[in-house]
Amino acid sequence: MKSPSLAWNVLRTLSKVGFLILALLLHSSLCNTAIAQVTLYSTFGPGHSYDIGGGYPVASPDHGPPCSCPGGAQVAAAFTAPFKARLTGIELAVGYNPLLGTLTNQVQVELHSDLKGHPGALLESWLVTGLSPAPSVITVAPKPISVVPTTEIKLQGSKIYWIVLSAGPLAPGMNDVLDIWSWTSLLEPIYGGPLSGHVLWSFDGESTWIDEGGDQTPSADYLPAFEVRGKLLGVKTPLVPIIPSQIVRLTIVAGPITPPPGVPVEAVLGFLGPDGNPIGPSSQVSLNPGQTASLDLNANALPALAQLGRMEILPVVAPPAGSVGFNGEIRSSVEVFDVATGFGSVFVVGSETLPEAPIFAPQALASGQNMRLNVFSVDSTPCVATLGFLDSNGTPIGPTMPVTLSGGQSASLDLNSASLGIPSGAPGRIELQPQVTLGSANGSSVACPASVEVFDNSTGRTRTYQSGSAPLVLPTAP
Repeated sequence: MKSPSLAWNVLRTLSKVGFLILALLLHSSLCNTAIAQVTLYSTFGPGHSYDIGGGYPVASPDHGPPCSCPGGAQVAAAFTAPFKARLTGIELAVGYNPLLGTLTNQVQVELHSDLKGHPGALLESWLVTGLSPAPSVITVAPKPISVVPTTEIKLQGSKIYWIVLSAGPLAPGMNDVLDIWSWTSLLEPIYGGPLSGHVLWSFDGESTWIDEGGDQTPSADYLPAFEVRGKLLGVKTPLVPIIPSQIVRLTIVAGPITPPPGVPVEAVLGFLGPDGNPIGPSSQVSLNPGQTASLDLNANALPALAQLGRMEILPVVAPPAGSVGFNGEIRSSVEVFDVATGFGSVFVVGSETLPEAPIFAPQALASGQNMRLNVFSVDSTPCVATLGFLDSNGTPIGPTMPVTLSGGQSASLDLNSASLGIPSGAPGRIELQPQVTLGSANGSSVACPASVEVFDNSTGRTRTYQSGSAPLVLPTAP
């Protein structure tokens, strides 16, 4: 078999130029908690443009000239996510060749981890149909295709991943496939030549990978046009309650991954109030592995709290100004304790992600207590939901409340034991199920991280607390 690169060089034109755009949304204020979707990697030009003059063919087995490959033709392009993130989507400039009317209109997109410079374990695959004509056979660039993960895929910062395109499975009686993955149309910023990177071919069903140049030696190859998007994974905590004469302490520790030598982990610590605006002190810290730093918010320094009696506070760990992510691992915790005694009432550990649709375990309410369900919004993702409670039979009980929040705003719904006529003592104690039912926001995604607390009506002191967890997905039976 001839070198695939040489056999298919007829698809190349002299206009193959490129420049890698890494479009990252910069947000570093305390109002921005690093959950917004960002572009992690992109080879598209301005306006998602790309080269309409050529690209990499993707073919089904035994397609015929110019390949005649028994295993078809699969193409793999590598990318690196600059920060740890949860994958939200991949966009690709790929179309099918309509000049042969017998071709099947489909392409299979796969995401793989890296295995010694080649595609490794399969993370997820998508079979896409209804492609537009490939730009090599038309004069107007069609709309790129998009795929969205159906499982949670966490991309690790500075690690290599592979996007692999293949013909995909063909149903009985289906014709073969010939697609084109278009090249980028941008310039390399260093020398003004074509944007290049690591591209591989496989002609035996992805068992063996060779470099685009026709051998197994990495070379600088024209990159295809694609974009990887995700939500950054940082350190996030739910709302925590505070009453007069208490302190909220936010603590972080650097590690366990060691950042580059001489480069400590940097972060900004602070707090947001119910309106989503910064409240109390903030501090930028710089930590070497194993070091910790804390920031206290004293309730006695908040005049509004003396009137309200209690308040829900959102602790925030944000990247430093001018960065969208952290340059190392950070772990965090939040605790609420009394000024006089130092005794704690709430402790919660920060996590990389907070569930968009939180699920709660049953929580008890006794006479003389109040159960409060708190939700908040993060960044540009709105929180649209209905808050409520269920009894032990799964029947709605008490009030409900619709909420529409944005920009860090929060809202709370109370269920007071007095409204339920709960008798005093242990026999009167009942189990309730807090519930957050997500709504919609003009077709956009919504997210409503939440927490629940039970506190004494007389003192306001929190007795039990839980943050919502992600829905449990059970494995499919074999």
